[in-house]
Amino acid sequence: GMTAQSSSGGDPGNRAVFRSASIRWAVRVSKWDPTVTAYKEALALLHEDEAKRVAKFRFFDDAKRSLMGRLLVRKLLKDIMQMPTIDLKRTQKGKPYIANPQV
Repeated sequence: GMTAQSSSGGDPGNRAVFRSASIRWAVRVSKWDPTVTAYKEALALLHEDEAKRVAKFRFFDDAKRSLMGRLLVRKLLKDIMQMPTIDLKRTQKGKPYIANPQV
């Protein structure tokens, strides 16, 4: 299962509250044993370049962790930060950033 915890104590609908908040999710990726179809569906939620990065992992457990981490970032941005469109890019050093001009 997944649990979410916010240290802001504020309204999750208020984007300003989360600019300085800390959000922690605990996910037991080792307990996630997806079917091939479920894994492909989850992978399809990412941009093509992100999916390719995940697919490059040698070990499936590492790929699952990477996939889950990327999906959790999207969940945070969509559900908590209320961003309808999410355009994540990466710097040359691989750090993610939000490329949406309206953010």
